[in-house]
Amino acid sequence: MSTNTAHDLLAYYLKPIQGLLGLDGVTNIFVNRYNSIYYEQGGKRLVWSGEWPTDASLVASIHTLARSLHQPIDDHEPLLDARLPDGSRVNAVLPPVVANACMSIRVFPPSSITGKQLVTWDAIDASMLAYLEKSVREQKNIVISGCVDSGKTTLLKVLIDYIPSEFRLVVIEDTTEIRIDPTKHIDFVQMEAAQRRNDNQIKLVGMDRLIKNSLRMSPAALVLGEVRDSESACALRILMNTGIRGILATIHANDCEDTLIRLQDLVAERSQNTSYNIIAANLRRNIDVVVNCTHKQGVGRMVSEIAELKKSEISLIYQRK
Repeated sequence: MSTNTAHDLLAYYLKPIQGLLGLDGVTNIFVNRYNSIYYEQGGKRLVWSGEWPTDASLVASIHTLARSLHQPIDDHEPLLDARLPDGSRVNAVLPPVVANACMSIRVFPPSSITGKQLVTWDAIDASMLAYLEKSVREQKNIVISGCVDSGKTTLLKVLIDYIPSEFRLVVIEDTTEIRIDPTKHIDFVQMEAAQRRNDNQIKLVGMDRLIKNSLRMSPAALVLGEVRDSESACALRILMNTGIRGILATIHANDCEDTLIRLQDLVAERSQNTSYNIIAANLRRNIDVVVNCTHKQGVGRMVSEIAELKKSEISLIYQRK
């Protein structure tokens, strides 16, 4: 199927939400059922008036979408995890896993959100942003944590813009979400460790392999889209032990202290011959700053904590309730 044909099919079968895909400031679209659609704009969750005629028509749209993206979805594989042509991420679930078909789309914005916009939206305090900008320019190792949809990746994108343009930048993600501006970063490499089903079943190029491979690429700054498992956590630890500075990484965790515990636990899963205390001390020596993001219903996303690590001791320097 040609690219144009795929785009035409997407435009036709996603017609009930086409207006949302092009609406400025929309970050997420949630099709809970064929006639129940919500979206997020500027951190607020709103109701969309469009709908599919029936559940069967939404199911047909999802099947056609999957075929156009060369990703199978059927009775044996009722989950779809794919990327739209514009970079947006789509996740769909079909019966019998759910009573009615549903779909979520993480919209890939046409232009990057800036730090100034985050301050305007009250997602971060100006003094916190200035501190993080200074930390990035000083090549500190920074881990950004938070719950699902808390704004981790958005903050990560903002901090990438603060990396000096002359630095060689390497970006590693499991699903590409970061758009690098080639006018700001001339010397960069971007890699993806996606594990989606295709005609040859599963593509297995894990984050850990790409992280280890980055050692041969001489990065002056390194971005890890998300540390999800023990393999990638161990690879991150190896990177930090080599003396590479300017690492930016994200991970799911509840707060700054929990971020360190989660990383320690992930590394310990694959380091059974190494004392947990040694693992903890090693990570805490090599991480300089931890940032935690939250998503409060009815309020929106915000940076809630920033902590520094000095001599393995963590101390909160910023906290918002």
